[in-house]
Amino acid sequence: MYRHSYEDVMDDSGARARENETLAFERAIELLQQAEREGRGSRAWIDAFYFSSQLWSILLEDLIHPENSLPEALRAQLISIGFWVFKESDALREGRSDNIAGLIEIFEIIKQGLK
Repeated sequence: MYRHSYEDVMDDSGARARENETLAFERAIELLQQAEREGRGSRAWIDAFYFSSQLWSILLEDLIHPENSLPEALRAQLISIGFWVFKESDALREGRSDNIAGLIEIFEIIKQGLK
């Protein structure tokens, strides 16, 4: 009986973690869309890139952790996406790119993959 309850809690915590990740990506998307509307240099621009870099820093830290249970190939793909997000975010912040729509699209794809 105890084991069954523990397994239920573990299943719930995994579902809750996925829900929290989905909410974080939804928030990042909202911030990036607002930044796109308000333009480079706006407070929304700063907030969007700060939030998304914090999100990806946390995700990458988790993805490289040896106890992460995702398949190795998926982890490698997500790490590559994370590096691309950082590179593209830097280019956007520095004015070398206008591809904020591409960044939003990647966040949308990952959010959908969490469901």
